[in-house]
Amino acid sequence: MERRRPYSAEERRELWARWKSGESVSEIGRALGRERSTIHRTIREYGGVAPPERRRGRLALKLSEREEISRGVAAGQSARWIAARIGRSASTVHARAESARRPRALPALPMRTDARGSVVGGLSGASSRANLSLRAWSRRSCERSGRRNRSWAG
Repeated sequence: MERRRPYSAEERRELWARWKSGESVSEIGRALGRERSTIHRTIREYGGVAPPERRRGRLALKLSEREEISRGVAAGQSARWIAARIGRSASTVHARAESARRPRALPALPMRTDARGSVVGGLSGASSRANLSLRAWSRRSCERSGRRNRSWAG
């Protein structure tokens, strides 16, 4: 069985333009190389009215800003320094750096239990390393700016 392929932005525009001009579902399907039922499902899902085109929010980070943050973190620069360079707040930069370091949807591992049924172990090695790496970056960032967290004193 063939997997469903999503509509490209151009196909979506063409589908709704053809529907608005009065073409039948079968004609639209032939033009787009899709099954009639697929076109019908899409039109029914939106009630026959074209949805607004998707666009990023104006406050969302642009690709160039995300790349700059990534390069700055890799170079060991502080969140404030990176933020000043791209014209964003330090909290935005820190949140982006934190989300980039967080492991993406790791598959769930079966819980290990001992003879009494108690859960054994904790975080997986990958997430522990990512967490330690982020904490080290945050610590360096704070130390450079003169702030220090009591829990890091040692």
